[in-house]
Amino acid sequence: MEASMWMPDDRLCGVVRSIAVGSGLVASLAGATQIPAAMQEDALCTEVVESADGARHDKAALIYGLLLDDQQHSVASELAHKLALRDLRTAVPDGRLPGGPGGTRRPVAVVMCAKGLPEDDSATRRAADHLIKRVGVSAIVTLTTRQALVTQRAIAASGASVLHVCESCATELRRALEGIGDPSLVFQTSPPRASFAPMILKKLPEFEAHVRERPGFDGSAQIRVALLRPHDDDGWWSFGRAIDDTLVINGSAAALQRGTNYLAVEYRTARTGGGSDRHETVAAAVAAFRPHIVMSIAGEREIVALLDTIERRLEPDGPRPIHWGWTPHGGLIAFIGTSDDRRRRVYSYAPGMPPTPEQRERLKAAATDFAREFPGAPLTLVWNHYGAPHQIMYAAAAAGADRSSRLTGADLARGIGATQNAGGRHVYVGRRDLAAGLADAAMGRPIALQNLQRGSPLNWSQHSSGIPILDNGQIYCFTRSPGTGALVETSAGQVWERRTNSLTGTFVPCQ
Repeated sequence: MEASMWMPDDRLCGVVRSIAVGSGLVASLAGATQIPAAMQEDALCTEVVESADGARHDKAALIYGLLLDDQQHSVASELAHKLALRDLRTAVPDGRLPGGPGGTRRPVAVVMCAKGLPEDDSATRRAADHLIKRVGVSAIVTLTTRQALVTQRAIAASGASVLHVCESCATELRRALEGIGDPSLVFQTSPPRASFAPMILKKLPEFEAHVRERPGFDGSAQIRVALLRPHDDDGWWSFGRAIDDTLVINGSAAALQRGTNYLAVEYRTARTGGGSDRHETVAAAVAAFRPHIVMSIAGEREIVALLDTIERRLEPDGPRPIHWGWTPHGGLIAFIGTSDDRRRRVYSYAPGMPPTPEQRERLKAAATDFAREFPGAPLTLVWNHYGAPHQIMYAAAAAGADRSSRLTGADLARGIGATQNAGGRHVYVGRRDLAAGLADAAMGRPIALQNLQRGSPLNWSQHSSGIPILDNGQIYCFTRSPGTGALVETSAGQVWERRTNSLTGTFVPCQ
């Protein structure tokens, strides 16, 4: 039984001695190698990254899976995990996690699956089954809510103890997974957008006032708000329906203004049965409503195509709406594209406060490491994903488990809690703190692991839903970088505080 949990030489034999085709270069520093075709699960799990040569063959190794896709966050996640393993190889002797007093040192290997492929439930399930049953991973990291749902079903069906971490889940994952597997082994690294509903609803009246001051306002006595919500998207559907009971526009309940000043439209995606004209049908209804504000509830990137279709269907003499709601940050960037007209009408939000001096210092050092390791590679969104692999490695060091065998998901969950000690010494992810931080974790010394992104703290185990505890959110516009023209998030001047549900600061409209 134990043999089936690992990667024997006759099945995974491509090691760091393999030569890059046409370049004569030895495989990269982090040990990224291609899995032989015979071991590919429908060509889904195609790359293994190692912190030390031969990590995949070591039964004491920490081995986990990473599920990717063809979106922008996937590229960032892949690079973040590769950088973290290069951090370990560079900063720690022999690229192995310390094992405490007399403990065996553990190398780390990451099996990357579905790289560059569109998200697909069947492919996700095959990859998850492969990682659990053939590779014997201790953890699986997913990108999206949909991947997380499918992966958790695979974990539950297998009966294995596997830690599950979702990097970009839009909902409270444990609630969405209720009744599927062990919830104590499920965590997410970003706060669900639904949890920021109080901030979004708090800001709406100020946006109503802002709309009246914008050029082109049609002088309407009442502000018209269109809400886009998914027809069937697990947790998002019920959340979207509940907004009817809480949304206030023009000073009164939105539900009482349905059809006059409030239009709630359910949209379908390709996954939920929408036809080829699914965007046009919704766009026509929204454009005819002539909204001043469009609020979107979205868990999938297809919202970008829908918003684009709505913009193209707007009447020439109608108001140009501002966009505010639960839309993915990266999706808004794609929606804006090269249009400065859209850029001035799109507002986003990010959780957390500005970084501390220590975080800024570590972030600068990490960016230097990234540029050295991946020359010319896009840095956008990498830090959103960088904390997860470091937290998993620290958890493995702190787990206190038998280091002669594979770690279980329960071991890692226990290790996460052991690295999040209130009042413990602050240790930051990245190379600078890695050797000393891992040594402290392995010896049981109290540390409080810190991320480089204030919006994604690593205190997952301290929240009943396995999500980061956040007390603040910032409202953002987008500007363009003078050098590259790339979109850069820029503060719109206000910070929301969860404890008091209040907005502080002075609102600065997008310029």
